[in-house]
Amino acid sequence: INCTSYRVSAAFGRTMAGIAPWLELGVDDTEEGKMRREYIDLAKKAFHNVFINSSCPDYVHWNGCTAVIVEAAYIGHTLLRMPTVIQSMDPLILQAIGENLPLAYTLNDTVASHNNHINFPSMVQAGLWLHNLTSKTDHIHQAFELQESWYAGDGSYADGQFFHFDQYNGFVMHPMLLDVCRVCALKGDALGEKHACLLKRMQRWAVVQERMIHPDGTYLLVGRSEHYRFGAFQVLGQLALQHALPSGLPAGKVRTALTAVIKRFLSNRANFIGEWLAAGVNGNQPMMMNPYGDTGALYLTSLGLVQLGLPAIDPFWTDPPINCTQQQIWVEGKDVGLDEAHDGLAC
Repeated sequence: INCTSYRVSAAFGRTMAGIAPWLELGVDDTEEGKMRREYIDLAKKAFHNVFINSSCPDYVHWNGCTAVIVEAAYIGHTLLRMPTVIQSMDPLILQAIGENLPLAYTLNDTVASHNNHINFPSMVQAGLWLHNLTSKTDHIHQAFELQESWYAGDGSYADGQFFHFDQYNGFVMHPMLLDVCRVCALKGDALGEKHACLLKRMQRWAVVQERMIHPDGTYLLVGRSEHYRFGAFQVLGQLALQHALPSGLPAGKVRTALTAVIKRFLSNRANFIGEWLAAGVNGNQPMMMNPYGDTGALYLTSLGLVQLGLPAIDPFWTDPPINCTQQQIWVEGKDVGLDEAHDGLAC
């Protein structure tokens, strides 16, 4: 897709959706708190350039490219993940967000595409609805109806008619469905009553994901979009952030697993070209990248950082470390018990 504003919005929206919970912690006198002050100011300037400053190269024409609906969705998720920061912005920015984001899904019929994209206009509406920038919920209800019909069992959704063995349950479907449902609950919409059921499904997927992580920080790679790296584990981070990890998956275990993955990524300088992410998983591996992707899209990796929105005193950080399941089994020889499928989770 030859669309400059799409490339800009890809890097912006995906990065913001990942770091938004950390920014939402706000400013304090700690080293991190002072750093957040700087990054909150930068975020506000970025929102101004993207939505208002038409003379800036970062300005996005939200009605100029069909692919921009993806990035609009991640900005919608950002609106949910840092509501205090959003409300502290210039009212003109909020007005521009409310006027421009809906343009992204008037360009194409995402429902007709019949895949995970149905969640994108839903996510946009939820973000706008939370901030009273819209009262429309038609895309939210359409997305829930179709996505429910695609539930495949054992915590997994099909990506349309067929199940795909990839990480889109983590990149898109579980995180967006649950957070949109949370907004519905806050707004008194009947869909909010599905939250408990959607959470159980997401918790099962979290158990599956933790078992994909190896002691050395490598993990199972399968399906498209592997170049989004540890963004695949957004589900683990989001459940930790919302204090909703399943009972058999303690915070210390999730922290240990995610830390191993992120440290392995950061230890390999080949994952960057200059200061930008390289296309690939373990270094510069451009043949592993989706043919429709670009450098901006790679910043979906940032979704694997949402747990940074937990304060330093949270048990996620203070609980003792627990080795990941694969280490317990293969290195320690521990009997971890039986892992069973979770069916019967109809919503």
